[in-house]
Amino acid sequence: MPINAVPEFEWGQILTAIAKPLAVAETMFISGLGAKPVHPKGPQDFATDIDLEIEAFLRTELCEKTGYPVLGEEFGGICYQEDFSWMVDPVDGTTNFSTGSPLCAILIALLYKSQPIGAIISMPFLEKRLSAGYGQGLYINGKPAARRRKWDSRNGQIAFSSLVPGQLLENFENLGLRPRITGSVGVSLAFATTGIVDAAISFSPHPWDNAAGALAAREAGLQVTTAGGQPWNVNSPNLVVAAPEIHDLVIAELIAANCADSQQQSS
Repeated sequence: MPINAVPEFEWGQILTAIAKPLAVAETMFISGLGAKPVHPKGPQDFATDIDLEIEAFLRTELCEKTGYPVLGEEFGGICYQEDFSWMVDPVDGTTNFSTGSPLCAILIALLYKSQPIGAIISMPFLEKRLSAGYGQGLYINGKPAARRRKWDSRNGQIAFSSLVPGQLLENFENLGLRPRITGSVGVSLAFATTGIVDAAISFSPHPWDNAAGALAAREAGLQVTTAGGQPWNVNSPNLVVAAPEIHDLVIAELIAANCADSQQQSS
């Protein structure tokens, strides 16, 4: 994941500046669990009132607290080629959220010239908030993350956010990577970042799904590429994050299955 020359910035100070709005957004998220799918967006895609309310709130607060413009999933926004900008997915895993599943998240990324340099993955129902600044490491609930475990084929796992071809799942299991489908890109990437699973694949092309998880994974020491093994950026069609010892195996399997350029709508 190549990064343009990044000017000095203090991620900790930015986190402090947005701490209260983030806590409010998390409270809105918790109280809204089970919200109805009332805003259709396309085939098998929708938003809830909570998606719209959280994004509207964060758009105002992030811009007010930092002066940086915001691009969000629900209301769009400025092009992320600006020097600094925010990218927000207010409810990642909306289908899970609307049915009461705890596997959902708020995703926020700070971008510099279209590359993520700050990341927040908040999973309120799992009581975990991941944050990462470029070159400043990964933090979980405000504390430096412990070293993630090494891959072991006896309990290896790979996470997907949505359905993939059955043969691909079988092939990964034969490699010692049991497939797990979470229903949330952000949760899948967070699980890989923290070592719950050994790799995660997002076939979503949407940068608001992938940007925060890509940076968090990088700061945790994972390999971050496309499904074809190319460096990932916000315009990539998909995202793979994997422990270094298995990354090449995962990419080889995806290429063999003709999934290098695959993409699909996130849930």
